[in-house]
Amino acid sequence: LVEESEALELQTAVDTYEGMRADLPDLRIGLVHGRLPQAEKAAVMQAFREGEIDLLVATTVIEVGVDVPNASMMVIEHAERFGLAQL
Repeated sequence: LVEESEALELQTAVDTYEGMRADLPDLRIGLVHGRLPQAEKAAVMQAFREGEIDLLVATTVIEVGVDVPNASMMVIEHAERFGLAQL
């Protein structure tokens, strides 16, 4: 059940990423999810921190330890799935 939930979360993130790229071609969009190699996740996050990525699509893998002072807005899809402490 957990693996199925993670697979659904990943597919939703990939679909969102692809839709955003199609709808917002002028933005530099990144994607982070739990199945990316750690080095690739770190590279995407570093690019986001440095302003090389304008919009970041991510699964819950990003929920812990993210400090990006320049991130001015966060949209959480299906926020009802999270506890208040997680938001």
